[in-house]
Amino acid sequence: MSSSEKLINEFETEFEEIVMYIISIRSRSEKAFNGLNTLDVKELIQSLIQVSGVDTGIEANLRIICLKVFRKIIEMEVPN
Repeated sequence: MSSSEKLINEFETEFEEIVMYIISIRSRSEKAFNGLNTLDVKELIQSLIQVSGVDTGIEANLRIICLKVFRKIIEMEVPN
């Protein structure tokens, strides 16, 4: 495996870890804040949708990243 392939694999692994963190944000935030400030994946996704909207003026690359996050969440949460 070449060094560029290893780097791509590392990026993919880190990206999946970030998405898994987003998916499990409720339990993580409950634990971290002792149930006082719990985040929900639905709320997080709604915020990403608002931030990445076409009329928000967000940079195109950041919009693309948001779309990739949405896609990966769907892939990981909805089998086949």
